[in-house]
Amino acid sequence: MRAILLIYKRDIRALLLSPVFFVLSGLCAAIWSGAFLRTFFAFVEKSMLSQQISGRPSGNLHMEVILSHLTWVNILLMFIVPVLTMKLLSEEKRQGTYDLLLTVPISSTQIAVGKYLAGFVGALGLIFISFLYPLGLSLVVDVQMGPLLSAYLGLVFIGSVYVGIGIFCSSLARSAVISAVLAIVMNLSIFLTSGLSNLVKGDGLSSYLKQLELVTHYWQFLKGVASSSSIIFFISVIVFFIFSTQRVIEFTRWR
Repeated sequence: MRAILLIYKRDIRALLLSPVFFVLSGLCAAIWSGAFLRTFFAFVEKSMLSQQISGRPSGNLHMEVILSHLTWVNILLMFIVPVLTMKLLSEEKRQGTYDLLLTVPISSTQIAVGKYLAGFVGALGLIFISFLYPLGLSLVVDVQMGPLLSAYLGLVFIGSVYVGIGIFCSSLARSAVISAVLAIVMNLSIFLTSGLSNLVKGDGLSSYLKQLELVTHYWQFLKGVASSSSIIFFISVIVFFIFSTQRVIEFTRWR
């Protein structure tokens, strides 16, 4: 545990204090601010128009404003998280400190977990920034906190998967840019291949394949359903990528 904390503290300090993190945080905040305000004012205008016509406002704040905001957050995380994680192992290889790291009495598992925790906290910082928007909105309008917290729990899980993918890709490549591009492609493939189960003939097989799709479980959280099966599924995927990273490090150590 002490070795994991040492790796985590070193990497999270370098990550959070880097100019890249501040630039990416500012970029995310700017894009999220513009998208959130545009969506919210469009919702308000639609509700006022509905009230003038029918005498009562219409629309669902959670579905039309909160989920729209989370869509933008998720899109940026797919690209930003790989940039945050790309240097955690690739940069060690480029600088020549990776071989030194492998010679110290620290297991491959401890290296993989420590690196993952650093990337996870970095991603969590961005997710927290995005959470300030619906939190601020709740001060002026009635926001359903149950569905909101469930949706953000799903966002934390999907962000954790992005971190796992990013760390794994960083362990494969010596170039930080290549690891980032590879992780972005894998992140995008999660959503681009989400509808393939519908093309499979047979309701039983199609339903089974749909349960293996990350998007299916993520959507459950967005709808306010934080089921134990979805939580276990996400944890399993995260553990898989940490384990895969550990195997790559172990292979490099004994190569």
